[in-house]
Amino acid sequence: MTQAQWWRPDRYAPDWLVLSLRPVSAPIPWGPTLRLTVAVVVVLAVGLATGHLPLVVPAALAMLLSSANDRSEAYRTRLLRIAVPALAGALGMVVGIELRHHVYALPVLVALFFVSGAAAAAGPVSSLAGLQFVVTGVLGYSMPLSGPLWAPPLLYLAGAALLLLLALAEWPLARQRPQRAAVAAAFDALVNQLAVTGTPAAVPARRFVTAAFNNAYDNLLGYRLRTGPRTDEERQLLELLNAGTLLGESTSALVWENKPVPDRMVAAVFELADAIREDRPPRLPEKLPGDTPGLRSLRVALRAVSESGQDHLTGHGTPGAARPDRLRQAYARVLSPAALMFGTRLALCMGIALVAADLLHQDRSYWLPTTVAFVLKPDFGSVFARAAQRAAGTVLGVAVAGAVLALVPPGWPMVPFVVLAMALVPISRVRGYGVMTIATTPAFLFLIDLTSHAGSRLLGLRIVDTVLGCLIVLVAGYLLWPETWHARIGPRFATAVRGVAAYLDGALRPAATTDRVRLRRQAYRGLADARTAVEQALAEPPPASTRAAAWWPAVVALENVTDAVTGYAVRLDTGAPPPDATQTAQLSAALNDLAASVVLHHPPADLPLPEVDDEADDALADIVEHVRAARLLVAGPTPEEEP
Repeated sequence: MTQAQWWRPDRYAPDWLVLSLRPVSAPIPWGPTLRLTVAVVVVLAVGLATGHLPLVVPAALAMLLSSANDRSEAYRTRLLRIAVPALAGALGMVVGIELRHHVYALPVLVALFFVSGAAAAAGPVSSLAGLQFVVTGVLGYSMPLSGPLWAPPLLYLAGAALLLLLALAEWPLARQRPQRAAVAAAFDALVNQLAVTGTPAAVPARRFVTAAFNNAYDNLLGYRLRTGPRTDEERQLLELLNAGTLLGESTSALVWENKPVPDRMVAAVFELADAIREDRPPRLPEKLPGDTPGLRSLRVALRAVSESGQDHLTGHGTPGAARPDRLRQAYARVLSPAALMFGTRLALCMGIALVAADLLHQDRSYWLPTTVAFVLKPDFGSVFARAAQRAAGTVLGVAVAGAVLALVPPGWPMVPFVVLAMALVPISRVRGYGVMTIATTPAFLFLIDLTSHAGSRLLGLRIVDTVLGCLIVLVAGYLLWPETWHARIGPRFATAVRGVAAYLDGALRPAATTDRVRLRRQAYRGLADARTAVEQALAEPPPASTRAAAWWPAVVALENVTDAVTGYAVRLDTGAPPPDATQTAQLSAALNDLAASVVLHHPPADLPLPEVDDEADDALADIVEHVRAARLLVAGPTPEEEP
């Protein structure tokens, strides 16, 4: 046994635990890191200059919480993701401060936390707002704050406003830069996929393409503050992205053909990505190879993308043309059983944490209930994994903070260490929740030390409170609710199957190209959601991780069905005859029955599948083979999914 094999953690810990604690490899987010550092320096400099350093701590706390929402997205998206949660955070602090000395404070807080937990289901921005409301409500109720009672909420808003101002600072100069970068990144993902086509890395690369296109569409269509007409540049980018979706179909077909792509074709897509990024017309070569249906389709798609950069969309027939009633959908999500159950779990855990904090600490600790608030967020990933990461990260973070607090005197000498710790938070966040906890723990303790000069005396209590908070979540928010033990992979898998069935109908029957593009995007987004559910469940302890491992082959088989459908659709575009309508109907019926069997918890029916000659019609035979494999995997040893 080699030395490297001897110390591997997976030799001594179960796979699900190793997976949950393993850091993620990701590039450094320089933009959010620089903005947070500048904002913290400004705020602390004001505190030092005025001689009221403890008074600016709420502003620094706002920056620490709001930095989690500062991402390189569309500027309107940044505005919503930072401003709305910050307003909720200031409101939570007002509520917490007002309830400090009232006997009915605890039941009122618990009731508000229930409402906040249920409202978080309305969407990603409301989820972030709900988290900040709960955290700042606890801080306002329990944390000693300097100055008059009205000052902390206002300073909290001022800190978030400064970070938001820095995030929006380049808007007048380059309003569309994040959207353009997102569209260019989608084409970069296509380049990477084409470069590895014909190798085993092609299928994982295709998943990155799906994620990149989803992100680009979200940047262009999501979180809109206005309903008026789009700008010319937005329409142009949307047209490029729609044309790029057709280019994605061609690359999927090439993956299905399993042949290397000529370097000239890869270079042409790379030129498209560069042209989009630099906002200039692409310079494509006159002649491109087209020896196979996939390459011919890619050549046509390249010309379409090149031409789409010259004209503007009218807005009809695009993915953003028909907008659902978002308010009605958000209202339905808030009142759904899952949202109400989460609100109940959150209220129960927060109530227990507040009572425990009052019993354990004479000055009402805020660390214990805030630990519960951060860990009990199922939309952020596995609750069990987050509890393990929080406990381990806090122990390591306290060790680092303890060494600094033991050597550095309180007051202004701590300021450089506060700045350094805060700057590390965005960098650590992309590495995983556990790594982020290691960075945020010293940052929080250093800020506390600026206020009370008691940070070093509270190190042991921080560990006890964190471990106790994690235990409260695991018992009262996890083990007491059997339906939360599972990742609910089945419903997401069924939704993905229905999306693939709709895409198959639209791709193999005569249909408008824009409809096929929309259906393909919906199918791959559903597959991405199902895969995410499986990956999150793999970080749970058994039986959830065991069930997730059993679902994995079925998700892969469904992805293979979708890729095969895309390959066939590309062949149809190059003049191949369409399948018989009966064959398409049989495949669609088999997929819809598969989705129903998952929802109703019974084996799929043995519906007939098209009889094809593998040699005469290998493309259709490939679809049939993967549909049969998906059906057998669901009907076989896959554990029964929860209702």
